[in-house]
Amino acid sequence: MTTVDASNPHYVGDFGDERLAAVGADLLRALEEKRTVVVKRLGGTRAEEIRYGRFLKNENVTHQEILEVEGRRVGKCAKGRDVLAIQDTTEVNFSGHTGSKKGFGTVGNGEDIGLFLHPQLVLDAESGGMLGLAGCTIMNRRRHVKTPSNERHPEKRESRRWLEGMELVGRVLKDAACITMVADRESDIYEAYAKCPANVHLLHVPLRIVV
Repeated sequence: MTTVDASNPHYVGDFGDERLAAVGADLLRALEEKRTVVVKRLGGTRAEEIRYGRFLKNENVTHQEILEVEGRRVGKCAKGRDVLAIQDTTEVNFSGHTGSKKGFGTVGNGEDIGLFLHPQLVLDAESGGMLGLAGCTIMNRRRHVKTPSNERHPEKRESRRWLEGMELVGRVLKDAACITMVADRESDIYEAYAKCPANVHLLHVPLRIVV
């Protein structure tokens, strides 16, 4: 495995190949500068468009590694600070791209294709400045589950995302002075209190995040 400079502020992972690491860094830089997620616009030229497209399709490029790298970075930024970790679920709807998208289940209406993202966004509690993502749960409803949620084991329920996010925040931000987990009323479940890490405080509020 090749060695990659992880101190690069645009480093998103090495993916076992220094060339992939370089493309990943360039792609993040382009995302910051051009403020779009459209690969054609990010590339600017046909060659760069193809380069980014191949990177995103490469099986060695995983969201798990990207999130782990971001989590380590945010953990360092949070050291010694009082931080807020905000989690909520957002829906990504691909109803206008049904013909070109594959592998997606349905979203909230049970018909359109897409997926759900459940990120843990970290902010400095004093300044309100954004530090980054501690992590993110990705849910893809490719199978219809007939058993009611209250009859399923907790590990089989989608509500586990609140618990996983809480536990992940406790690990990633372990060096923070104080961690306050903020979420809406949907996360107000018994397991959240029963399994809350000792270094995490819970705060449930009516929450609507607009990005």
